[in-house]
Amino acid sequence: ASKLQYCDGGLWRASIDAFLERRSLRDATCIDLSNVAYSMAIIARSNKGAVPGFSQSDIEQVTREIVGAAYVIVKSPNPEFVDSQGIKNIFWACYMLKCNPGKVELDALLQTFARREHYGGATARSVSSVVFAVSGLERECGYKPSISQSLWESILLDDVAVGRVANATPMDVSDLAFSVRQLLSATPPYLTRECAVGCIGMLMGGRTVHGLSTWSIMDVSTVMCV
Repeated sequence: ASKLQYCDGGLWRASIDAFLERRSLRDATCIDLSNVAYSMAIIARSNKGAVPGFSQSDIEQVTREIVGAAYVIVKSPNPEFVDSQGIKNIFWACYMLKCNPGKVELDALLQTFARREHYGGATARSVSSVVFAVSGLERECGYKPSISQSLWESILLDDVAVGRVANATPMDVSDLAFSVRQLLSATPPYLTRECAVGCIGMLMGGRTVHGLSTWSIMDVSTVMCV
């Protein structure tokens, strides 16, 4: 319904309420949760920021419930069905919906994303989207991420990250470069200068940058501002 831009408020309300019914939410996987959050963000983007059938306070409550359920999954002793794509979709949805569902919960999801067993399958798009969403939530929604510098480095600088840069699109490069700059310029900064410079240097050395003729004006100007 979201990609078709179907804006029937009754359908959206009934569908989300049914999903959030206690039994359904308890049985949901991280993928299920991320799909609902992502769908809300998609329809909101095409509907002037609103999810049909919901007030902004309603959406904030729904987002808290979805992220709270995802938090329970990632903190369980043997989390199942937790993947980088699902975590990316949840972060992206929170930013698009302008909702900060809670620092503890978002920190746990970000830490899980950084862990190699879940992070190894992340694409360049997943990494740039997560870091872009984190920087946006920090700027606009009051989220103050508290993860160690080593975890930031595992997201931005390790050998897996180097391999991903080779497959990055111009949008991935520009979004990630912009987000790294935002996290470095925050007060206090979330990244060390060495981490930020290392990431930008890696992005600028990737093969994507050598095909500047394919870049949009926005992507080029964004990277130049960094």
